[in-house]
Amino acid sequence: MNEATQEKLAFEAAFEELDNAVTSEHRTRWQEEVNKWECNPNDTSVPNPFEAKTIRECVWSIFENELTLSHSNNSGQCSFEVGAT
Repeated sequence: MNEATQEKLAFEAAFEELDNAVTSEHRTRWQEEVNKWECNPNDTSVPNPFEAKTIRECVWSIFENELTLSHSNNSGQCSFEVGAT
């Protein structure tokens, strides 16, 4: 019983550390991904948020969420704005 109590305390401490590191923005984004995935169980284009992702996939996901492509009708040139919503 003493070993289980020690493991419980260690688990709670690890959870608190992780929970404090996660921002409300990340938590909200995660909840949106989970909700979208759960609402579309047969849509393979909706990624499973519970599957491990490569670093490349994580970076691309952040990049897609924070990148806006704007197209100028006059010059035909495209510009990228990072952080735009």
